Amino acid sequence: IYTRKEKGINYKVPNNYQVKTTLSGLTVLCKTQYQFSRKIAIKYIIEWTDENDQIKSRYSLSSARAAGSLFLKPNSQVAGTILFGLDINFLQQMRENIAQQSIISANRKRYFTELTSQSQKNKHITMVGKEIAAQTLTILKNNKFTTPSEEII
Repeated sequence: IYTRKEKGINYKVPNNYQVKTTLSGLTVLCKTQYQFSRKIAIKYIIEWTDENDQIKSRYSLSSARAAGSLFLKPNSQVAGTILFGLDINFLQQMRENIAQQSIISANRKRYFTELTSQSQKNKHITMVGKEIAAQTLTILKNNKFTTPSEEII
C-alpha cells in the first residue's frame, strides 16, 4: 500500500510501523495500522505525552498529512510523510530488509522440539526418513554398492 501521489511521488506504507521522533521538545510516536473492511485502509496514528504527562493521540484514516494536521500547528512546515518518516530512503530500505528476513525465517524448517502436535511430529519424522533414504541411495550409488545391473546391493 502506498501514500497518495503528490507531485508524482508516493511512498510505501508498511503495516504496524512505528517511528519515534522529537518535534518542538515533544517525543512523538507515529504508527501505521492496516484496517481491513471492504477495502484496506491505513490508520495513521500520532501519540505524544503532554506537559502534564498525559498521553495524547490523534489519528486519521485518510492520510499521513491529515494525521499530521491534527497534531501540528496550522502554519507548520512539517509534512505528514516526513513526520512518519515514510519519505526517508534509508528507512524504507531497512523496512524492506526486515520484511524479507521475516519471510525467510517463516519458511525455515522448525526443530523437532518446537513441534507441538503429534501429527506435526509424525510428518517431520516421515520427511526426515525420506531425506535419509534419498541420501543413502546417493551414497551407495556413488561408492559402487551396486550389482552389474545397477541395482543396489
